[in-house]
Amino acid sequence: MGYVDAAIDAEFAKLRSAQPGNQDITINEVAFALAGMVNGGWPGAEAAALRPRFIDAVVGLTPSGKPWTLKDAALKWRNACRDAKPRPLPHLNGSGKTNGKARGRKMASKATVTGVTGVTGRGATPVTHPVASLAGNESLPDWTPPGQEGDPLFHPDKGYGPPRGANEIRRHLYVNDKGLPRRAKIKVQRKDGVTWTDWYLVRNPVHGPGWQARKPEAYVELPYFLQEGINPFDAEVSQIRLYQTEGEKDAENIARAQGCAFSFGGCGSVIDYSNLVHGRDLVILGDNDEAGRKWAQKQARLLADAVRSLKVYTFSNLKPGGDASDFLASRQLSDLEEIIDALPEWRPDIGYDACMIKREIVIPPAMLIKRVLPVQGLVFIAGQSESGKTYAAISLAAAVAAGKEFLACPNQERAAVIYCAAEGEGVIDNRFTVALDRLEISEEVAVMLLRHPGYINEDWEKFKVDMAEASRWLRKKFKVDRCVFILDTRMAGWRMEDENSNEEAGQVCAELRSLGPIIGGPVIVVHHYGKTKEQGLRGASAWTDNCDHVISLTADKNNVTGEVASREIAIARSRFSATGIIGKFELKYQKLGIDQYGDEFGDCSIQLLPPDEASEAEPKAKRKPHSRREQIFRSALNNALIESGVRRHVHRTGPEVFAVELHLVRANFNQMYATGDDTPKDRQPVTRATWKRLMDNLDIYEYATEIEGEKEWIWKLKA
Repeated sequence: MGYVDAAIDAEFAKLRSAQPGNQDITINEVAFALAGMVNGGWPGAEAAALRPRFIDAVVGLTPSGKPWTLKDAALKWRNACRDAKPRPLPHLNGSGKTNGKARGRKMASKATVTGVTGVTGRGATPVTHPVASLAGNESLPDWTPPGQEGDPLFHPDKGYGPPRGANEIRRHLYVNDKGLPRRAKIKVQRKDGVTWTDWYLVRNPVHGPGWQARKPEAYVELPYFLQEGINPFDAEVSQIRLYQTEGEKDAENIARAQGCAFSFGGCGSVIDYSNLVHGRDLVILGDNDEAGRKWAQKQARLLADAVRSLKVYTFSNLKPGGDASDFLASRQLSDLEEIIDALPEWRPDIGYDACMIKREIVIPPAMLIKRVLPVQGLVFIAGQSESGKTYAAISLAAAVAAGKEFLACPNQERAAVIYCAAEGEGVIDNRFTVALDRLEISEEVAVMLLRHPGYINEDWEKFKVDMAEASRWLRKKFKVDRCVFILDTRMAGWRMEDENSNEEAGQVCAELRSLGPIIGGPVIVVHHYGKTKEQGLRGASAWTDNCDHVISLTADKNNVTGEVASREIAIARSRFSATGIIGKFELKYQKLGIDQYGDEFGDCSIQLLPPDEASEAEPKAKRKPHSRREQIFRSALNNALIESGVRRHVHRTGPEVFAVELHLVRANFNQMYATGDDTPKDRQPVTRATWKRLMDNLDIYEYATEIEGEKEWIWKLKA
């Protein structure tokens, strides 16, 4: 047995013979003695061999009355390797003379590596070596013959890794499951900046093992982690959170903070190592830059199926390029753990503002005026001539800006309003005055009136910039979060070639909708109905298809006398609330003053009629008889309600109604609607077309519908 082996055995003998009262002192002395041999470069005193031997000898001892764990032993060894001074090796002739300081300086300056151990210089950290059982290959890959320019370089292995250059800053050794080096990553300072060089241990047929500066074809990727810290792949720490970092230095610093961390290198290394992290709680830490975020997402996609839980963090609270080392320079690992605890589980970053839905989270539709006006989207106020569209728009604007209810529908959030009066601008001021008087508002409200705007799409980009500035000013002045834009009317305020063109109407809707996020609220368009109320919005069907919400106003007008009766307001279409009638209303006149000729003048505002007055306002003429298909539809609905009707709340928290799923009504309708055709195949297209016409012309004053998930419900508004 040689001197080195005898010295090592003597230290372990001290551990075995240590008395319970002196075990803590003995453990510390032995750890520093062995670490001094390692740091002093003693041949045969390799960290890869001494570390597991020391841990095995210490685990289970009770220096403080409590048995030492694997973590306690690993931490003691790490601290000893960090703090122990190099221990000089005596001459082999036994004279007792040592190599002294000269040898110590030589070892530090050359950063030599004996076997798999090394000491780095210029502020670098000790070279480290994994001891976990990893998916490494014990045999060396074949050497790559150099090309015409002599690449890759090759240096025979002399037991201390690739040769050290004068400009080397630090190096990291990657080792296999036997603790033997297989890759060296070296940071070098050059004139044009800092670069990294990778060296790989290969088998040369002439020179034997050696290091080449190019990855060989048969190289097996290995993880890097701080050997003197916690082994992140040890079975005893399998329940501890595991960090993968973008770079070796970050893994070292987390390990020094007593965390489990490893790395495969920088953002250029995207590796599937699922076999190493199966069933683990994994956190991928990228740098705070675009490359780091992309790398973290790519790495997460590879490992999502293997791990028990997966989170990704890229230090968005740090300066650009910040990483785990920057974070730990001023904070603790526990601070990082708190941030990670609050993060959601990783999911694919597919864009589209994707989010996860949880059943226990119930969010009511966000509305400015309950049921009437949503906080976002494209809204139409539409109706027949003389039905009161502009009056409704003005009263709605006043209620939103003043925080008041609108036709008994409560205000849920006050907002500013930009009212673009493209027509009727000569009377808009008076109508706003009457509307505000009706609400008993005398102070200034958050409504900006745009007079004579012309066609706002003639310079649409400039108009959007102007509206953004105006909405910012309004929201700041009146201390509100949202702003509503109202265009009165579409025909007077937006030039079109053909309002019957679905393509052009769809484009107009898209442009108007784009204004919403700019001003921070919904966009409302006042529009006309067709020749009859059943036709809906005048022009292309794309108007209805592309909007989110339609406030419908109807009336019975005598075109000979001009008399108007039975004005009603309803929600004809909505993605946010139940459709159906809100109520009957009248235009209430209010005197404003006396003109220059001594005559009284004034204007009107919209006012909801009480139920008894509303019934008196019903037209005396009889309603047009139901068509044959309408009669069959009513019978089909009644049968479906009797057979399968349920009581449910509109939008979960709204009024209770007796409703049935629409597909059950359609099934009854298909059975009851006779066509005279011979076969079911011939009847099917006729029935489908008839059903579509029914749905398109469904009387919103008799029926209401709502979509909830995959189900569409229908109920009667009148008994």
